[in-house]
Amino acid sequence: MLKRSAETAKYLHDIPKVVWRQLNEIDMGVCDGMTYSEIKAAMPAEFEMRAKDKLRFRYSRGESYLDVIQRLESLIIELERQQQPVLIVAHQ
Repeated sequence: MLKRSAETAKYLHDIPKVVWRQLNEIDMGVCDGMTYSEIKAAMPAEFEMRAKDKLRFRYSRGESYLDVIQRLESLIIELERQQQPVLIVAHQ
C-alpha cells in the first residue's frame, strides 16, 4: 500500500482492510522518482517515445499503461464479485 493511502486508511476503524497490489501506481522502472523534466533532460529519446505513444510506452525495467490495465483486470473482476460494499482508498 502506498504511504499516503495507508495514512488515510488508518482512520477507518473497525473496517477490514485488504491491500491490493494491483492498485499500485505505474512502475516507472529506471525513471522511478524522477520528474518528467528530469526524464526529458536525462533521457530525451525515451521522453519523445513516451510522448508519441503513452499507452504502449514501457519504461526501462518498468511498465506501460497497457501493463497497468492488464494488471487491473483481475482486480475489477474480484470487485464485481463482492457481496458487500467496498471502499477503495487511493491517491493520484
